[in-house]
Amino acid sequence: QQVQRWRRGFSDRPPPWSDATLVETIDRRYDLYRGGDFPPRSESLEDCQQRLRPFLYGELGESMRAAVDAALADAEAGGGEYEVPTVLVVASENVLRGLVMEIEGMTQEQIPLVDVPYAVPLVYQLDSALTPVATPWAEPPLRAGWYLGDPTKVRAVQAEIQADLAVEDADDEEEACLVESFD
Repeated sequence: QQVQRWRRGFSDRPPPWSDATLVETIDRRYDLYRGGDFPPRSESLEDCQQRLRPFLYGELGESMRAAVDAALADAEAGGGEYEVPTVLVVASENVLRGLVMEIEGMTQEQIPLVDVPYAVPLVYQLDSALTPVATPWAEPPLRAGWYLGDPTKVRAVQAEIQADLAVEDADDEEEACLVESFD
């Protein structure tokens, strides 16, 4: 159950990495970025989200706004149609869950319900104010994002994630899991 809280909860941090684990785990190509508190030795989703917000509302938001402005200018100058810019964000599961929580406006109780399938793009359409547009393709708890892939395969991967998180309680022979449905 503790591992579930670390993996799916909001504020629980796993035990911190030792110096040896840090050296073994972090690719040497990222040595340039080391220093101070980076990389974190232990991080909750809450910590991750605090680290993500300046990027989301700063660099990423500014880049997306610039891409929209450039596309509008190109369309006006050429007399053609406006071509919607595409932005690709690649990140770890925890960073993606933090991003989804922020974009979707999810609560701490809702975010454990988000299963990020491995290597399946999560798509959002944004309006001119860079606000996500709700879509019928989103499956709860998502309202605006949808997975770009065969829905049956996506659900199968999500079921594997859920099975990985399930913990059997030997005493009660009941499944104990932090993730609960909020229907």
